[in-house]
Amino acid sequence: YDGETPTKTTDDKYVYEFMGWDPDLALVTADVTYNAVFDTYLIGDVNMDGTVDIFDAVEVQKYASGKEPLTELQLRIADVNKDGSVTYLDMQRLYQHFSSDNKLS
Repeated sequence: YDGETPTKTTDDKYVYEFMGWDPDLALVTADVTYNAVFDTYLIGDVNMDGTVDIFDAVEVQKYASGKEPLTELQLRIADVNKDGSVTYLDMQRLYQHFSSDNKLS
């Protein structure tokens, strides 16, 4: 397969990352349907441990202060206010998420 990598649009709760095809790609000799397979990550779960917590806000703080990089996937997950960049505003929104009833979607 030499086409474009499939994408799935981020929604209010999840970021999606293309992982491959089901079934695995092979030489096609008959009709076959291939499905794109995506891993799913909670928006805000920057360290990708399955939960949005203080440790995720700390990761964003380190990134926003220039102390640690984030991967492209982590940047997509960390952009909790969906403005296209990861800043202290995202860190603040994460703190609001777990310190009040103002939860992420």
